[in-house]
Amino acid sequence: MQHVDDTLAMASVAICKRLMPQGIVGLAKGAPDTLESATRYFNDNGTIAVSTFFSPRRFFGTAECCQAFDAWHDYCHVTLQAGFDMTGEERVNALQQSHLQAWANAWAPRRMTPAELKRASAVLDMNNLGRLHHWHQWDAPPHDVRSFAGGWLAALGMADKPRPAIDYRNEWTAYSDREDV
Repeated sequence: MQHVDDTLAMASVAICKRLMPQGIVGLAKGAPDTLESATRYFNDNGTIAVSTFFSPRRFFGTAECCQAFDAWHDYCHVTLQAGFDMTGEERVNALQQSHLQAWANAWAPRRMTPAELKRASAVLDMNNLGRLHHWHQWDAPPHDVRSFAGGWLAALGMADKPRPAIDYRNEWTAYSDREDV
């Protein structure tokens, strides 16, 4: 399965390894889900624990990248002691954006183009801030983060408009799609 953004996927794994050379722990159940529990786990074990949950609805195409990204994100929450509210997510996003920029400038395996870095930064914004805005607006997180990311990037002109999973056109709506009408 493809990543929504290859640059952010590559950066997530590299940054996670750099920030947490001791590794991370993947838990099938009971991964910390609050700042307090993530901080306690980190203080007790010297590492970050993340969920091993993976599905085609995640914006990375591999479990390794998902877990690396989640660990990097949670590491930022723990080190900043930034809550899981909008203010905390803004602080975490700023730190992750600075990590992404440092990775691109100093230790990426190749020079990133400005467009690649801009797109990776946009996906980072989507995850850290866009999903929370969606949650506040609709009282639920986006059901399909991969599709949400595609729409986010399309709105910014960085991707084609995503095609719907189900085509709801029928003989009545197909008529209005004709150009000669």
